[in-house]
Amino acid sequence: MLCGHQQKEVTNNCYICRKFSKMELLAKLDKVIIKPIAESDVTASGIIIPESSKMLPSKGIVVAVGEGTDDEPMELSVGDKVIFPKNIGTDWEHNGENYIFMRQCDVLSILYS
Repeated sequence: MLCGHQQKEVTNNCYICRKFSKMELLAKLDKVIIKPIAESDVTASGIIIPESSKMLPSKGIVVAVGEGTDDEPMELSVGDKVIFPKNIGTDWEHNGENYIFMRQCDVLSILYS
């Protein structure tokens, strides 16, 4: 990972690098942070699905939740497996992992197994 301010490898010698590498993601108010689950490009029978045909919503796991608001209490909890629409929320990369920030009301469903 490249250091954002020096454009070199992140090291423990730099205060800013150490602080950035330990940064945590916290959700606020009615926001949730979701780690997307990678979708397979091949069906169980071996058919390759082209990018243009992927119209189904995405799946992910909730990694952080806000405290909710007075009007909308938080109904999701960390660890919930959820379905959400594509192209909703804000994508963010943190420590090499991709996350999506979105409002709780944008989540379509909780998957129970």
